[in-house]
Amino acid sequence: MNKKLLLIAAMLVANGAVNAQFGKLKSLAGKITSGGSKDKKMGQFKTVWESEFANKADRLAMVNQNGTYILGTDDNSATVLDENGKQIWEGDYKKITTNKTNNSEFQYFIRSEEGGYLFLFDQRKMGTDRLAVIDVRTGKELWNSENYQNILPKDGGHVDAVEYISELDVFMIAQKDGLNMVKAKTGEKIWETKLFKGSVGKYVYDKGKNQIVMLNYKPTTLSALFSGFKNQLVRINAANGEIL
Repeated sequence: MNKKLLLIAAMLVANGAVNAQFGKLKSLAGKITSGGSKDKKMGQFKTVWESEFANKADRLAMVNQNGTYILGTDDNSATVLDENGKQIWEGDYKKITTNKTNNSEFQYFIRSEEGGYLFLFDQRKMGTDRLAVIDVRTGKELWNSENYQNILPKDGGHVDAVEYISELDVFMIAQKDGLNMVKAKTGEKIWETKLFKGSVGKYVYDKGKNQIVMLNYKPTTLSALFSGFKNQLVRINAANGEIL
């Protein structure tokens, strides 16, 4: 991967938007072909515009299919372009965040009408783990915390201990001893429960009753922390975390 990643807008729109944990671009880079050819058999697309990220971007997400905000990140920094390939902002996480979140092992992009969130988790092997959330539209830190530890295993691995509930605009953060509901924009903890352990899998939100029916399961990253854990189907009061 070159220091600056070449972005082909037409290919991005054709592939649609991503609003989950970032996938690597390296597997796609060799498949993208640009040019004015109309030969559909070659899988070529007409280039609308070309641009470069200011950082060593190897992860990519789009806020929507129109590409209003195009986000390219690496482990330590991010660049955001607009739909015309013009840079909106770029910066190092350590400088953007007030708690100096830096080497982010876990990055999770969440699409929203306002622009989206960039959720960062910085595992500190010899200290306190750090968490920060950045506003994709402005590049400003929304909030940070050091209250959520052991989200990642010490030897690395896939993360499934954080879930976004779009209907409520909240993060559900699983820890060894329970589950936390946190406001996405402010980081304010709404509630925590010790009765629900494990990660949030599939869920259904009942707006009329303000309840969530969800499946929770043993997160792979926290498997060593759970003994005798069984998957559960739970109905929960979204206002206070009461298990119904």
